[in-house]
Amino acid sequence: MSERGTHPALELSHTAMSEEDALRFLDGHRIRLGSRTMDPKAQIVGEFVKSIRVPGYFPPLPDLRQQLRTMVTLMDEPAPALPRIEDIRIPGPAGAIPARVYAASTGGAPQPTVAYFHGGGWVQGDLETHHGLCARLAKHAGVLVVAVDYPLAPEHKFPAAVEDCLAAYGWLRAHGRDVGADPARVAVAGDSAGGNLSAVVSQLATAAGTPVPTCQVLIYPAVDFTLETDSHRDLADGHVIPRDRIL
Repeated sequence: MSERGTHPALELSHTAMSEEDALRFLDGHRIRLGSRTMDPKAQIVGEFVKSIRVPGYFPPLPDLRQQLRTMVTLMDEPAPALPRIEDIRIPGPAGAIPARVYAASTGGAPQPTVAYFHGGGWVQGDLETHHGLCARLAKHAGVLVVAVDYPLAPEHKFPAAVEDCLAAYGWLRAHGRDVGADPARVAVAGDSAGGNLSAVVSQLATAAGTPVPTCQVLIYPAVDFTLETDSHRDLADGHVIPRDRIL
């Protein structure tokens, strides 16, 4: 990864810049890796996070979870207003699974549906950290989004998260009409750990001979546990999640 020059110190206020302002601010200081150039807003947020991270210090889990909530509160765009945002509970193998329904329209025929599994390394993240993302997905994709608040490790050991995500997907296939979903069109999506859970749900559905997800949307998914890919080597000192925080 290459950088041009030394950029002035970043402050929290810089993370709220528009893309246009970020481009001007970073003129002559863009980060490049081969033929790729880092998104300007991502660069500013990433460099700010890196500047306040203490090398070699790994915060206690409660602090880590709160850091993600705080970062989302400070840096995420507000969720768009939707005619329907509703908290529900889905039957699961170990009890009711909290979930949240997002719909950009109400009434009419059952809608194609996305079961969304949030990221967070299987140890952090919840319905609130991904609230804005799920609302925007429902608005711009024209789908019903059901965000699943699966149980986190280490309090809930493997395979608790997998079992709840699979149960939520199966419930949408069998009972989705109860919440306005089209049971014949249920996709899975997720970022990072949620991308892993989406892929695993798809594999388990295939193995069981049950209907597989209509599609998968895997956003930088964790699906290769050799940890020896080019991205792990090239981005070992990554801005938000360096390699030593993954191992």
